[in-house]
Amino acid sequence: MKRISIVVVLFFALTLLSSAQSSEEDSVRKAYDRYKTCLLNGGGEEVANLVDNLTIKYYGDMLDLAKNADSVKIETLTVSDKIMVFSLRHRITRKDLLSFDGRSSGPEIW
Repeated sequence: MKRISIVVVLFFALTLLSSAQSSEEDSVRKAYDRYKTCLLNGGGEEVANLVDNLTIKYYGDMLDLAKNADSVKIETLTVSDKIMVFSLRHRITRKDLLSFDGRSSGPEIW
């Protein structure tokens, strides 16, 4: 009898865990879909409202590097950061690049 109750408890615990995980996945998908929609519709400020401060700081840092870093500084970056800096320099005019910041840069950087 004791074994049956343990099995039943484990079954319900696993069912609840699975349900919670599915709900969490749905929340993540909805958040990503909202982010993607804002991004594709050019809502830079809206996109900034959907991400955390560390993300905004990262884009601000990448913008600063794209604006000011020399080859010595760029050599110290990770591959993904180098790609980001060079991508910004390639896609955005210098005039526009100088006017952007990490939060209100628009869809060009996001």
